[in-house]
Amino acid sequence: MPFYDYCCNTCNLQVEERREYKDRNTIKKCTSCNGSLVYQFPMSAAKGYVPFEPYYDESLDVDIHGLRHKQQVMKALGVIEAGDKVHGARNYDSDSSEAIKPVSKLSGRTLDDHRREAEIREEERNNFMVSDNNNELKKADDLPS
Repeated sequence: MPFYDYCCNTCNLQVEERREYKDRNTIKKCTSCNGSLVYQFPMSAAKGYVPFEPYYDESLDVDIHGLRHKQQVMKALGVIEAGDKVHGARNYDSDSSEAIKPVSKLSGRTLDDHRREAEIREEERNNFMVSDNNNELKKADDLPS
């Protein structure tokens, strides 16, 4: 869980609390004056830091742990992100039933899992089975040339 900054709206007490991303805007009581602690947008975000919660990306079939990690996974899988990088996808409808939404629960799949599976598929493709004249299955490597 990440840390978030809060400020009391009556006594201006600055507090840092650890909360879930979805609960960051929940208002709590100040411990010194019983006022309301309000979420403060961090100045570090204005300088380029963006809080990121890891998620499972269905389309990539991998757990994503950061924006840079997503770019690395996409490059390794040979895919590019559709849409305008500045303004996002132009024809995106988030209310559509087909819209892919991030799943909050991680699956445990990594890019290494994809690479291992690709190596296994390649090995199987290279060692496919064929039948000889006696209808016996043999590896292609075992057949005479």
